[in-house]
Amino acid sequence: AAGKFMSEKMNDKPQAEEAFKRAMQRGTPSAELVSQYATFLHADGNTAGAEKLFADAFSGNPANRYEMRLAAARYFEDEAEDLESASANCREAIKLNANDVRGIAQYAGLLEKHHKDYILSDKYYRQAIKMDPNHFDAMLGYASFLVNVRKNPDSAEHYLKLCLKRNPNEVGPLSAYARFLKTHRHDPAGALAHFRRASEQAKDDPDLHLELADFLIDDYPTYREFKKGRFDTAISLAEEHYVQAVQCAPRETTYMVALANFLAEQKRPKDAQVLLQQALTLAPDDAEALGAHAVLCEDKLKDFGAAEESYLSAIRADPRNAALLFNAAIFFKDKQKDYDKAEEYFQRAVDEAPHDPEINKAFGKFLIKCRQNRNLGAKYLKAAMTAGVRGEAGKEEAEDSSSSGEYETDSDDSETGSLMSERAPAKGKKGEKEKEDEGQNKKARLQKMVAKAKAEKAEKGGKDKTGKDCVVM
Repeated sequence: AAGKFMSEKMNDKPQAEEAFKRAMQRGTPSAELVSQYATFLHADGNTAGAEKLFADAFSGNPANRYEMRLAAARYFEDEAEDLESASANCREAIKLNANDVRGIAQYAGLLEKHHKDYILSDKYYRQAIKMDPNHFDAMLGYASFLVNVRKNPDSAEHYLKLCLKRNPNEVGPLSAYARFLKTHRHDPAGALAHFRRASEQAKDDPDLHLELADFLIDDYPTYREFKKGRFDTAISLAEEHYVQAVQCAPRETTYMVALANFLAEQKRPKDAQVLLQQALTLAPDDAEALGAHAVLCEDKLKDFGAAEESYLSAIRADPRNAALLFNAAIFFKDKQKDYDKAEEYFQRAVDEAPHDPEINKAFGKFLIKCRQNRNLGAKYLKAAMTAGVRGEAGKEEAEDSSSSGEYETDSDDSETGSLMSERAPAKGKKGEKEKEDEGQNKKARLQKMVAKAKAEKAEKGGKDKTGKDCVVM
């Protein structure tokens, strides 16, 4: 506990490691301790040390081997992102104890995500639910499977409601159903109600506060409700939750950057600048904070010298970040009129994200309008068109420039199943619509940067602050 506190709250790595070492020497270490220490070592770049912890633990007390295999499977899946090792450890855990729903439910998810064995994944999910009808991780995983694989939102909603009925105050089911209502039922009011219930149950979860705030701004901007003698609006409520996210994790720069971006959008650039300076005091080489500061200086403060310095610092910190490279390319093209640098960063951005339609489109237009290279520009415009976001107008632009299982589900509350054996400026002033679109695109890129870590786990799921699975629909 001391090691985890020093690492997560105080950001004191030497003291955290010393605390972990002392704890490991006190008798046989628990699976929870080994998992926390391995996660700390992995975050510090010592992946070999993390793996050795588990290898040593496997040869320890036989009574702990099942829990150690489960802990290793979760570490390799959630932290190391080594799904093959996660699967191997999960299979070993099941061999040790085939009657524990946790191993069965996790392996069902790995069969879905890694092995793409959807038939067997389905059976494992059903078996896990049959083994423990109150195990919400299994039901949430299966609901996600039904939406993403089977394309059956009705059946997914059945399991989500069933899960909520049995676990009415659990954060995982509440937030999962909120995401489902937002994405698949287009019911922002219902989604907000469930997000708020979840945030009440997990007041100290910064990710949930951040998600709720982003939801209000992006998906429910019309929210307005009279409460306690005043009107709550999407803006006021979102700010409340952005602030709460920062308060929950005052040393985590991600939440400061999110709040700063929000303040900048609300025409409060000085407040945003103060917050970003605080973030950069904590982490001078934080690429997200440097990138957000660059955009703030460029778009709101009009301090292009500071913007350039921040862009270059951000790219030094994260040289393969396509969003940073793209924003820098746009900056050098539009503000500095340095087309050589703009082309360099466009090329680097497209090298990192070759299938990104916005980057290909912008690079193609730059090459045609600023470099008069119609043939090469057409190549990138066509790449953007292939990605399916340009529409008919985009097709014409590219052409002009290049011309020199059905599924049956349960209908009641009884789950059954069986286990089987496996991203040039035009002449003249830009129109208002074009400037608005450009601003929205930059905002979207910033949001992608802020949510980078979260997005990596949002493909299928992640963990809430309690360590439990948190499925993203």
